[in-house]
Amino acid sequence: MSNPDKSSHEGAPPAKTDAVLADTGDLEVGEITEENKYAYDDSRKLGITGAVFLILNKMIGTGIFSTPSSIFAATGSVGVSLMLWVIGGFLTFCGLSVWLEFGLAIPRSGGEKNYLEYIYRKPKYLATCVLASQMILLGFSSGNSLAFGRYILYAAGNELKDSYKARGIGVACVTFAVVLHSVAPKWGIRLFNVLGIFKVAVLLFIVFSGFAALAGRRLVEDPHNFDNAFAIEAGDGYGGGGAYAYSNALLNIVYSYKGWENANYVLGEIKDPRRTLTIAAPLAVGGVTILYVLANVAYFAAIPKSELAKSEVIVAGLFFRNVFGSSAGARTLPAFVALSNLGNVLAVSFAHARLNQELGKEGLLPGSRFWGSNKPFNSPAASLFLHWLVTVIVLLAPPPGPAYNFIVSLYTYPGAWINSFVAAGLIYLHFFSSRKAEWNPGWRTWLPIIALFLLANVFLVIVPFIPPADGDFWADGYPYYVFPVVGVLVLILGGIYWTLWTKFWPAVRGHKVVAERIIDEEGVEVVRYRKNTTFNSALKQRTAIRRDLDALSSLDSDPSQPPRSLTPAALGSLSASLAAFSRTVDEYSALAKQELNAAKQEKAYERIRDFRTEIAEFRSRLDALKAAREDAQLAEARSELLGRRPFAASTPENPYAASSSSASGYGYGGGGGGGGGGGHARTTSIAEAGGLSGWAGSSPFGSGDAAREAHALREQHFFQNTHAALDEYIARGQAVLGDLGQQREMLKSTQRKLYSVGNTLGISGDTIRMIERRAKEDKWIFFGGVVVFFLFCWLVLHYLR
Repeated sequence: MSNPDKSSHEGAPPAKTDAVLADTGDLEVGEITEENKYAYDDSRKLGITGAVFLILNKMIGTGIFSTPSSIFAATGSVGVSLMLWVIGGFLTFCGLSVWLEFGLAIPRSGGEKNYLEYIYRKPKYLATCVLASQMILLGFSSGNSLAFGRYILYAAGNELKDSYKARGIGVACVTFAVVLHSVAPKWGIRLFNVLGIFKVAVLLFIVFSGFAALAGRRLVEDPHNFDNAFAIEAGDGYGGGGAYAYSNALLNIVYSYKGWENANYVLGEIKDPRRTLTIAAPLAVGGVTILYVLANVAYFAAIPKSELAKSEVIVAGLFFRNVFGSSAGARTLPAFVALSNLGNVLAVSFAHARLNQELGKEGLLPGSRFWGSNKPFNSPAASLFLHWLVTVIVLLAPPPGPAYNFIVSLYTYPGAWINSFVAAGLIYLHFFSSRKAEWNPGWRTWLPIIALFLLANVFLVIVPFIPPADGDFWADGYPYYVFPVVGVLVLILGGIYWTLWTKFWPAVRGHKVVAERIIDEEGVEVVRYRKNTTFNSALKQRTAIRRDLDALSSLDSDPSQPPRSLTPAALGSLSASLAAFSRTVDEYSALAKQELNAAKQEKAYERIRDFRTEIAEFRSRLDALKAAREDAQLAEARSELLGRRPFAASTPENPYAASSSSASGYGYGGGGGGGGGGGHARTTSIAEAGGLSGWAGSSPFGSGDAAREAHALREQHFFQNTHAALDEYIARGQAVLGDLGQQREMLKSTQRKLYSVGNTLGISGDTIRMIERRAKEDKWIFFGGVVVFFLFCWLVLHYLR
């Protein structure tokens, strides 16, 4: 099935693991808002035995005690049903080989999340968001919780039917599992280890009871199920389903085997994960496959076909009744099956909560720091609560009826899509990726195995959309296409969430919280959350400045717009925005210098170079706009000075061309007006006449039109320079105000950090406040002493000199 590397099971070299770790966060620098460490002592970590039972507990749950009825009902053949169980076991080994290869290459908690991120790097985090949607919304424990409630009621003497009483018991079951893993995680591990042993014991008991039933030790007549075992029949409640029924049967078998990947979700909490995984996973899957096939043989040995097909979740209960009767012992055995379901709920909640926590560590969820936290019991209590919430909703929402089969199909179907993506990605890594030379995990799955696993999952993805052969679209109480459509919609919802998370929310909030994962010197995983407001602020400012420049440039180039559209206020505001953008880039540069990650620092420096190039471009465009405005104003002034003025017929072409004649026309002096009624009534003295004639003959503006025009232009130029200087002063004032605000925030941040350092060193808040009061008192004492000293000096000089 696979080709283990003889050299070492250490898998990929450490550099490969480090590269994967470095790629999990955006190449971005920013202010560290929170830092979480995930350190577990060896008593909390799983060894080979713990890993085996972790896989067993998830694999052996409701499936083997419930789904054989739906398998036989779909196929109508005992032999075909048993072959499907064998095929399911073989496909499980194929999938296990694929997951082993990825697990040895990336020995970190998270399972498929890590593998999809490594394969599908662009668009970044799209595959992860799709997986997150599937695992959070459909990664529930509802099926096993419901089966737990129904078997408890059956053991108490009630009918084994779907009811809200059974669902209420199921809610209590998942609540117990979540609270135990949150408050006492060590006892949670111990309990599912014990229940794992108990599950194997119950299955072995069913297998040996089946051998006894084959030998005639049963309380019902021989059902003759093995007579012509491979004949495909259609009877009361079974057979005649076609390809749709076979695909549903295979889906249910996949559900029963599901859990073989459980150890990959918690590799971060396993001792020597590479060695443990290569031993524990094949051992658990091989043992479960054998037990499953033999348990089905036992069921067929004691239960008639029609009863088996219509039994739904109570297959094991019918088996115990037909073999042992309705005695107290027969009632006790379903309680044992219920405990097996409890073990499955414990294992699923343990593993899926770790996956939810990994998604929180990556910052992929709203409130990621909450979901990724280990507070307050050094366990993923918040992620366990998320798992509990979804499980309870799915458990209580469907109406009473055939809810179990719907929950099973809905839980399993999207997983076929995810398995297909992972298998196709491994083929890409082996043969087409540029990184195939670096891919050396120590375990290599053969191409036929990967292809078979991929084709099986593609079959499971496509066939549920094919209508049933008998035309009964509502055979299970709901349309046949409901669960595949819902499954696909959940995956599409992950893509929509990716769009919101990467595009919409950062634009609305003005920043993005980025998770950064490192391994410190002690081998402890550290997750830091960086708030990259500076970079996002720079992007926003750059976009706004470019938009304003484009708008002003369009006004300047549009001949229909007057030159006054380029107002001093608009240019001054643009100049201030450009100064603020430059300060933001300087802040980002300061953060980049403090960054320890070389790859992130280099990326930041590259962005800073781009920003500074754009700043230079913006300044040149702003200067060009200012020059264009000045040119437009000069042209307007020239046009106004040389233009025709139509308010008087006697006004010449140039109003300043004949100042003396105009003066005489107004009657200044004795003669021009004739002293009659045609002149002005005002008379002037000789001195006034001489003064005015002197003013007319020697104007202070110089002689001629050119001098007057030059003077007017100089005045206009002076006003323009004054406006520019005022704009510059305003921009400088805004810059100074911004710097003062920034320094105030910096001082407040420094004070908070000093308080934090003081608290870290063991200084209480009361002590810090006492130090502040003492410092204030010392300041007043100092100033009082200075005043007293100078007063004393004055007294000495005044009275003793």
